[in-house]
Amino acid sequence: MATDRSPGGADSLPSATSTPHPTESPSTPGRGQALLVTAGAALGALLAWGLGETPIVRVPPQQSNLVVMGQVTQTVATTAEAIQEADRLTAIRSLAAFGALVGLALGAAGGVFRRSRRAAVKAGALGMLLGGGLGAVSPLGALPLLEAIRTPGTQDLLPSLTMHLALWIPSGLAAGLAFGVGKGESKGGLIASAGAGACGAALGAVAFQLLGTLAFPMAGVEKVLAATPISRLFGRLIVALGIGLLVGRAAGGGRQAGRASG
Repeated sequence: MATDRSPGGADSLPSATSTPHPTESPSTPGRGQALLVTAGAALGALLAWGLGETPIVRVPPQQSNLVVMGQVTQTVATTAEAIQEADRLTAIRSLAAFGALVGLALGAAGGVFRRSRRAAVKAGALGMLLGGGLGAVSPLGALPLLEAIRTPGTQDLLPSLTMHLALWIPSGLAAGLAFGVGKGESKGGLIASAGAGACGAALGAVAFQLLGTLAFPMAGVEKVLAATPISRLFGRLIVALGIGLLVGRAAGGGRQAGRASG
């Protein structure tokens, strides 16, 4: 006895005309975010470099009358101590400007991604204050560290590299933290963002030491402040690029993970 099978019965074949829902590439949001954060960090570094080449930041060495045989002469000259002190003050102001402006840029960027003007303002202010403070303090520790571990008359890169790490990592940490605050990250997210900023600054410092030595062999990149404007610009940009890339990628990865678990 023949029986008719209904179209919706157990033996019916699945429809071949079902249309899958379009999916968004998971790498697109994180990649775009990383590029935008990196651009903001680079802009902050460019502004810091421009400010650092002005008399607002650069401190000229003071001149004084020479003392010969215990007698003060009328000859005016610049002593080595005066040059060293001027370099120290210039380094403090220059690193403060870098930390403040990159921190401002990344803090504001975090608020922009959160789509909150208030968060952008607050996080930008936090990044500027924290980055400026840590940037100003970093030469105070890096300079004595360099003098303690280097051997005069040698070409060892390790002391200079250690000094650059001590100079730039605090600014990267502050910028990463400000970005996390702007995005409204949790405690774990803030730690990850700050760590990404510190690691990015470290990578940039290493790249500056190695590439800068090759590209600018006579510019004194092994010092706290390189001797030429172009080498100083190169250093600030490469450190900022490291900070922006790692902070942006870390935040983008966390955002994608949250979407996948949702």
